[in-house]
Amino acid sequence: MKCWLLKYICIFGIVLCWLVQQSSAQTNKIIKAREKIFAKGKLPLFEDVIKLLNEKNSLAEDSLKKYILLAKSSISKKASEEDIYDLEYYEAYLYVKENSFEKSKKHIDLLLAKISNSNTSSLLRMMHMKATLLVRNGIYEEGLAMYYQVLELAEKTKANDYIVAAKNGVGWAYMEMGNHKQAIQWFRSAMSEIKERELLAKFTVLMQNMAATFNSLHENDSALIYLLPSIELADENQDLRSQANGYAIKADILIDLNRINEASESLIKALEIRKQIGDKFYVLSDMYQLSIFYAKVKQCDKGIKIANEGIVLAKQSGLSSKLMILYQALAANYKSCGDDQGYISELENIIRLKDSMNEKISSLSLAEMSAKYNLEQKEQQIQQQVFLLEERKFISIGSILLLLLMVLVGVQYFRYFKQKQNVTASLAVYNAREQERSRIAAELHDNIGTQLGYISRRLDFVSQKENDLNVRNTLLIKDVSVSARKTIADLRETIWALKKEKINLQELSDRIKVFAQKQFSLLPELEFVIVEMYKVDVAFSSVDALNIFRIIQEAIHNITRHANASTVALEFKSYTDGNWEVKLKDDGVGFDVSKKREDHFGLDNMEQRAKEISAVLLIESLHEDGTTITLKSNQSV
Repeated sequence: MKCWLLKYICIFGIVLCWLVQQSSAQTNKIIKAREKIFAKGKLPLFEDVIKLLNEKNSLAEDSLKKYILLAKSSISKKASEEDIYDLEYYEAYLYVKENSFEKSKKHIDLLLAKISNSNTSSLLRMMHMKATLLVRNGIYEEGLAMYYQVLELAEKTKANDYIVAAKNGVGWAYMEMGNHKQAIQWFRSAMSEIKERELLAKFTVLMQNMAATFNSLHENDSALIYLLPSIELADENQDLRSQANGYAIKADILIDLNRINEASESLIKALEIRKQIGDKFYVLSDMYQLSIFYAKVKQCDKGIKIANEGIVLAKQSGLSSKLMILYQALAANYKSCGDDQGYISELENIIRLKDSMNEKISSLSLAEMSAKYNLEQKEQQIQQQVFLLEERKFISIGSILLLLLMVLVGVQYFRYFKQKQNVTASLAVYNAREQERSRIAAELHDNIGTQLGYISRRLDFVSQKENDLNVRNTLLIKDVSVSARKTIADLRETIWALKKEKINLQELSDRIKVFAQKQFSLLPELEFVIVEMYKVDVAFSSVDALNIFRIIQEAIHNITRHANASTVALEFKSYTDGNWEVKLKDDGVGFDVSKKREDHFGLDNMEQRAKEISAVLLIESLHEDGTTITLKSNQSV
């Protein structure tokens, strides 16, 4: 009797505390669920509280805590295993939303160790949450591996909800890593699994991920096709998180389309909804979009301030996955207001962050995970085919059909075996190539780079002892030391290119801009202008990217040595048909391009490098009328 009375008092206290602190800004679903729980004359029922917790996307952290506490107080001692796991799931969800990474991971791992393999529903739910936690905190490789495990188990058990959820998760991970084309493929694969509107309503996040990715590719018509229905579904389901995300993505698209007033209205709606539910992960996304908005309307001081606040918050919360977009917003504000020094500085931060991400994430391991999943999927398909053939075998009564079946199975196995051999051979060749590239890069860094560094330091040491040297020898030593440092810098760029299989145009342009800024900063009277226009993302092999870098590098050196220019413009462009162009233009003294160049080995080397990558190099110059160097893709190739 006393235990029952204590339990009643505890529940009454929770209800009273909730009624005092509860905000009225909630959805009709939540209001009705609360009315059922707190109906007069009865104790709250556990199943009613769980139904309210199902609206987790529309609940703030404080509300989640109170409802979880209420559920713990109302659960029966004879509660089923499923009820206990439901409560544990929402507690784990709360930790994730609070960005308590270690606490969340520990809680989820303990649950995964307890859940039996036969309870696939609870197992899939907790595995999916762990994958989400890892990707949310920028641990992409482990997160992707976990999503593949969810997908494998979901396909084996035909759990269609989790097949869609896992494919969406894989696409989301690639989207967060900036691999937009791969993300689109997975999102489309997830969409192909949805046959009913009821299931589509549960996955508004999938359509919003599609919209956000298309927006990143500047394909805004496609983005709106997926976004607008997702906002309608979010409104119908009274899902506040999806509503806020939808309006935030819509604002991003409208900013891209230069419809500033509409973008402002959409962004205000998103922020108003976000205030009700919190969640720093999405708050950081909103801060990024608000900073981009300020860059667009030339209010750069506000944009820089909010981007810096977001960077601090992301670091404090351990949400490193959001740092990249916040640094990009900061760079966009510096660029918008003509602060080239700040813009180049943030580009260097972005490069460092990308390099750090590349070190943590092996492109080969991602490919291996994808290949493993594809292979397992094919094995499952083969097993399903064999099962169908076996079923027909039992129906058939003739020994001829049985023999034919054995032949078919044998042929199928032989094809699979040959295919597996081909895949293994291809992977072996690929691995050998990657190992050789890494070995050469390490050899350049550890041997030649070290020796050049040693030579440079020794020359500096000798040149400092000017009492023992005449002026001519001192100048000669300093000249050799400067050459050694330039060679070390060139070597670093070669090593950077060798470490990558593919390099896109924007990443290459960032390297070139940083190099150009450093060179032209030595000429204080020179004005340096950067122009960028990217319609599509163009990727180069590491060899081609290095050749492009060297051609533009030589052209920049020529300007600093010979041009005597007052203005230099550097342009990067890509077009919807996949073609690209890099142009360097100065207003210097120029030269006569028709004259035979006996001693101009630099120009000959530029032409040879362009020929090696099948690109077109145009050199236009007149005496006292400047020079234009244009390097572009060969449209005939």
